[in-house]
Amino acid sequence: MPSTWRLATVTKQQGQLDSITEFLSNSDNLKAVEIIVPIGQNIKKAITTADNLVSSAVRSFEIVWDREEKKLAFWLVSSESDIENYKDSFSAVYPNVEFVEIDQTIPSWYDKTQEYHVFDASVRHGHFFSVMNYSKYPDLITHISNTIMKSQNGWIQFVFQSYDTTRKIERIGTRIDEMYKKVTDHKFVSLKEEIIYSNKKPHDHPEISGAFARNYKTLRQHSENKVINPQFIMSIRGIVNARVDLDFDFEIVQNLAFENVKTTFENITKYPYEHSKFYTDEKNAKHIKIDKKKTKYQRIDIFPLRLLPKPDKLLDSAISHYVGTNIIGKYHKRKPLPFLVLNTREMPLFVNLPDSTVKYIRLTRDQNMPKSVTNKDGFEIGEIL
Repeated sequence: MPSTWRLATVTKQQGQLDSITEFLSNSDNLKAVEIIVPIGQNIKKAITTADNLVSSAVRSFEIVWDREEKKLAFWLVSSESDIENYKDSFSAVYPNVEFVEIDQTIPSWYDKTQEYHVFDASVRHGHFFSVMNYSKYPDLITHISNTIMKSQNGWIQFVFQSYDTTRKIERIGTRIDEMYKKVTDHKFVSLKEEIIYSNKKPHDHPEISGAFARNYKTLRQHSENKVINPQFIMSIRGIVNARVDLDFDFEIVQNLAFENVKTTFENITKYPYEHSKFYTDEKNAKHIKIDKKKTKYQRIDIFPLRLLPKPDKLLDSAISHYVGTNIIGKYHKRKPLPFLVLNTREMPLFVNLPDSTVKYIRLTRDQNMPKSVTNKDGFEIGEIL
């Protein structure tokens, strides 16, 4: 544990998804549709309307890759009662999009007993309330699409649901204020000094010119701006069948710069896990809870069930540890949450369609596309290298 507060963590912390046992409930009746990607995309419209995708229903935007079938697919998944609303919302973001009904919600190649590379994505330095740079459209899905094709199979989910974090973010703002008052105190005496030195004179706090004091205004602005728009939580996770662990370029999603912090102090990064933490034989199985109820499901089942981690206790812990210290004055490690806390302006950074030049995707019809590769639903382009 560090003795001084740091803006960036030197050592990357371990992700938490492989230890989460409590999840929110979701519908038992899920429905999926495949997206036919429009050749012409109005990026400006997509950025300004993507906030409408957030709902009280659990929704998922998914990338599914099958090398044997030479197919890269994009799915929308939600409950049967919500899927039409989800499609309408997505159509408002991409007016030229088309959908194809599919009779499955799980990739045909998926086998939970197989040892996949399992991962999720979260913030790198533990600033869970940092506002991501929504003014910069990063083409994250294009990057992921090009990378996932290096694997045999891949399934990446962006599962999200509206979740009001206003009071919790206000709490982190209060703690930041209290911390600033503490480190700018000119009459400071530590607990250790009080015990050892009975007549120790008050002095400046040792961190009066440290990282926290220098970046206080920026951190406070992030906490205030995070709740200007409605909030939601998003779990980004995936399973990949590949010879090596792939990097999906999540780092291109970075914080929005404020005040004197001109360099990136927060970005999204990938956290890998052992498959054995998600699935074991039934004799050694560790079952998860859904809405406090015991189940026979294992952690790997969050993928087919589209479950979100239960956020309350995790957020409370993140808030208390953010500027908190232990009894000897060491700062707690800031662990990455197994989900992102986002506001609706940040949605287009994560849910967007790939560039139409990406291989093996189904595209809407266009007169400029070669007719030799059409089918009744659209175009499939690209060849396996």
